[in-house]
Amino acid sequence: MQYPKGKFFQNLDVAVKNSDHNMIMDLFSDQVTDIALKHPDALNAALKHAGIFVTDSLDPKYLVGIVADNWGNKKMLQNISLMIADLNTPPTGGSASHMNAAQVSLPSGNMIGDIAKGIGDVAQAAATITSAALQPKIEKEKNKGKFFDYLTAKQGVKAEIAKGDSLVKSEAEKSKSTLILGSLFLVVAVIGIMGFVAYKNNTSPANA
Repeated sequence: MQYPKGKFFQNLDVAVKNSDHNMIMDLFSDQVTDIALKHPDALNAALKHAGIFVTDSLDPKYLVGIVADNWGNKKMLQNISLMIADLNTPPTGGSASHMNAAQVSLPSGNMIGDIAKGIGDVAQAAATITSAALQPKIEKEKNKGKFFDYLTAKQGVKAEIAKGDSLVKSEAEKSKSTLILGSLFLVVAVIGIMGFVAYKNNTSPANA
C-alpha cells in the first residue's frame, strides 16, 4: 500500500513498536522507489559509496534490484537512510532539501558523506531509520518483490499522468486548430459577402 507522504517517521515508529516487519519493508520500499525515480544519480552514488559494484546506470528497476539484493549491507542502509531522512526532514530556513543542494555542487562519489557533515537533525534521523531497517528478517526474493511492486505501481501512475497530460494537450491543440479554422472561415465569408455587395452595387440599374 502507499503511505501518506509527510508521515514516514510516525508510520515507522508504529511499525517498529509493533515489530511489524512487513510494514517496515513496505515503508522502505515506498521511500527507496521514490528515490530511484526522482534521484537515481544519488542512489547510484549511495550504492558505490557502500562498496557495492554498480554500473553507471540510472535505470530505477536496476537500482532498486541492487538495493534489494544488498539489504544486509549496513553501509548501504546508512546511506539510503540518510537520503530518506533528508527527504522527510524539513530543512531549516526554508531552503531546498540538503540532498538536492548537494547534488548540484558536490561530486557524486563524495555526496553521501558530505551531506551528513554539519546536518545534525538529518544524521540523527538517519541513525534511527538505519536501526529500523536492520530489524526485518524477510526473504531476499520477497523483499525484492516488494520493491518491484512499488516501482511498477508508481511507474504506472506516472504513465497515466503523462497520458492524461498528452490528451489535454492534444485537445487544446485541436481546439486551437478549430478556432483558427473557424476564424479563417469567418474572414473568408465576410470578404465574400463584401465582394458580393460591391458587385451588386456595381451592376445595379443606378450604376448602369
